[in-house]
Amino acid sequence: MQFNPNRLYHIYNRGNRRIPIFYQQRNYQYFLSKIQKHICPYANVMAYCLMPNHFHLLVYTHNSFDQRLNEEIGVLLRTYTRAINIQEGQSGSLFQSGTKAKEVNEPLVCFNYIHLNPLRAKLVDDLIEWPFSSFPYYCGISEDFLVDHKVVQNFVDIDFDNYKTEIFQYLPYWDEYHGKI
Repeated sequence: MQFNPNRLYHIYNRGNRRIPIFYQQRNYQYFLSKIQKHICPYANVMAYCLMPNHFHLLVYTHNSFDQRLNEEIGVLLRTYTRAINIQEGQSGSLFQSGTKAKEVNEPLVCFNYIHLNPLRAKLVDDLIEWPFSSFPYYCGISEDFLVDHKVVQNFVDIDFDNYKTEIFQYLPYWDEYHGKI
């Protein structure tokens, strides 16, 4: 992956053979702490969603970062894999090879796409119910230690007071989003 400063990227990967990558609630929390440790020094997290077998991040790279972001993503995935393999008594790769990082030209599309994942996968009836996403934070329901609200406001024109209802207007366009993301 090649990253440039002051750019938006959609970073994602899924479990090898589409297997789960999160087995317990504490696994989600551990992965979020790894994002804070390995990603946040090099990029602002604007949105995220951790799903049972994959994850999505929308990040804005820092002006003064170096190419360590790419290395740190690898460290994050390797150390998380090691912890899960110990927990589950297994070995081998947890993630598919080749984490994707696509530069984002339509921030609002990516922002909504990431947040709609749990609903689209029928994991919840209300996006507020999925705790492993930045969506509850943007609806004022919870605190979040990862996302940078000020950076988001520079890229997406959203009325966060009404975001919980506004996002549903994008659901019919899911397939179109999927093609762009």
